[in-house]
Parts: sequence; structure tokens; C-alpha cells
Amino acid sequence: MFLRHLGVSQLVIGRHAYSVANHALKRDLEGDETHIEKLRHMHTSQVKLAPDGVRQSVRKGQFLREIGMTHFDAYYTSSYARTKETAQLMSLPGAHWLHDHRLDERDWGKFNFITEREKLQLDPDWEARFHSDPLHWRPHGGQTRAEKNQIASAFLHDITHRHARKKVIIVGHYETNLGLQMCIEHITPVQYIALRDSLDMENATLIEYRENDSGTLEKRRINPHKRVVSSWIQIHR
Repeated sequence: MFLRHLGVSQLVIGRHAYSVANHALKRDLEGDETHIEKLRHMHTSQVKLAPDGVRQSVRKGQFLREIGMTHFDAYYTSSYARTKETAQLMSLPGAHWLHDHRLDERDWGKFNFITEREKLQLDPDWEARFHSDPLHWRPHGGQTRAEKNQIASAFLHDITHRHARKKVIIVGHYETNLGLQMCIEHITPVQYIALRDSLDMENATLIEYRENDSGTLEKRRINPHKRVVSSWIQIHR
């Protein structure tokens, strides 16, 4: 599962911007179930960006251009509408985005587009089991996080050989991007419990990886909302 070497000269992993599903889930946590109801007829792949997400995507592209990250050799998104829309609205010059289903969001099975109340009705103990073993807890009819990680890992091993020593950018989903980080940084299931907060990605933010001249892996975070680029941090694997 782990990636031995980064392989590419630069790898930028971004999360799609704020979607109507993100908004519906937020409102549900606030006690308003009506937004979830509007999504029940849709497949998750059809979910588009909310108006805030459109603005985030444009701002994301503008910020990347301002800091000089305008050219990549390969551009990838998932096959889902919200990643494609994010990528196009970023308006990176000369970008030709390829869509790879291995970057698709984790399959949440029966937990997809239901309310918090309905989740508890379906599985009263789900939250306790999710927090005690987040990598192997399985939503009814869906994927475990570990299974999604394996798929993301296969994609990563593929592109690092296909685009060796080149620059690659990805627009993916929360769960997929988590799997990519774990593969790159050699994070074990035991380590994940302690590190999971540090692996979190807000909508429309990015993580950049590179190997320095001595071959040490480094990463930094890019937050277009706050117009901040963090310092490089060494990753010890």
C-alpha cells in the first residue's frame, strides 16, 4: 500500500469546493433535514457545487496563479460532477483534466443522503464503532475507509510511474485524499488514530508534496480561503 518514493517532482492534492451535499449535511447537523430530503433522488456522483463552492473554486485558481503554480504535466479529477466543476472553475491555463474513477468518493451505502436521526435508527452504535476503528468500520452496503485507501493507493502507484519526475495535480474528495496522504506518508492504522486531525482537509484546500535534494519527503498546505501557504514540513516515513 505504501509508496516507496514520491516518483513525481511535484504532487498537489486538492479537495473539491463546497457542494450542495456538504451544505445539506451541515444543515442537518443544525437540525434542518429538508436539504437532505432534496438529495435523495440523486446519485452522489451528480452532486454539484453550492454557490459558495463556485466562489471557492474561482478563488482557488486565482490563488494558485498568484503563487506561481500555473503549470502541471498531468491534471486529474474523480468522475464526479463536483470535482470536475471545481477543476474547470479553477481555470488553470492549458489544463486538460482527466477523470479517473479510482479518485471517486468512498461508497457510503445506505448511509448516503440520510439524516443523523436516520443513521441512528439504522445502526444505533455506529458512532461508537466508527470512532473506535475508523479505518475498518463499514457503513451498511458501503466501503470501509481501508478499502477506499487501497483503491487510492493503486491510483497513486500508477501515476507516479506514468508521470515520473513530472508535476501532477489532483482534485479529489475527502476520503480519497485521506487515502493518498496515508499511502504517501506511510501512516499505519495505529498511527492514523493519533494523526487523523492533522490529515483533515477543508473544502477547496490543497496539500503539496515534493522530495528535496537529499531525497527527504516534504509537504506544505495551501489555503486559498486565508491566502496562506505553510512552511515545508519534513515527513519521516
